[in-house]
Amino acid sequence: MKFAVGSKNPSKIACAQLIGDRLFGLVEVTGVSVPSNVADQPSSDAECIEGAANRARGALELVEDADYGIGMEGGTQQIGDQVYECGWMVVVDRKGTVGVGSSARFQMPTKILSRMEEGVELGKVMDELMGREKTNQAEGCMGILTKGHLPRTEAYSHGLLFAFVPFIADKMFWE
Repeated sequence: MKFAVGSKNPSKIACAQLIGDRLFGLVEVTGVSVPSNVADQPSSDAECIEGAANRARGALELVEDADYGIGMEGGTQQIGDQVYECGWMVVVDRKGTVGVGSSARFQMPTKILSRMEEGVELGKVMDELMGREKTNQAEGCMGILTKGHLPRTEAYSHGLLFAFVPFIADKMFWE
């Protein structure tokens, strides 16, 4: 079994490996750079899903022997007066079946949100605040805010597992 992930981000590749191994035994995971064709910092669930789908389809096209293409896209969504962040995951297969899932949401802290409203991408905001680089390729904002209790790889794994539902759930639920 082989997965093509539409990203070279180590935390996203690790997420795909975690879920692939859990569902199918040992899988081979290949990360490839593909465009999301959405904003660098998506600001709606719809935009995140579109970006994840574009990444999943693009990865499946690039990795010819992959069984599944996987895209993951994080972004924000305003609900009422609050802004929340979550990741959206899309899985596609060669038959055209599509599965979609998401991570849990968390309320964006005002200090982070104010920098994002200035046009700074979440990963760069977290790098600035933490005084390091590439936090989005490590524990991510989710891991930082939960003090390491829920790093990005693990937080995204729930959404990716849900995105695999059309492929793994009993067919009686789809008929």
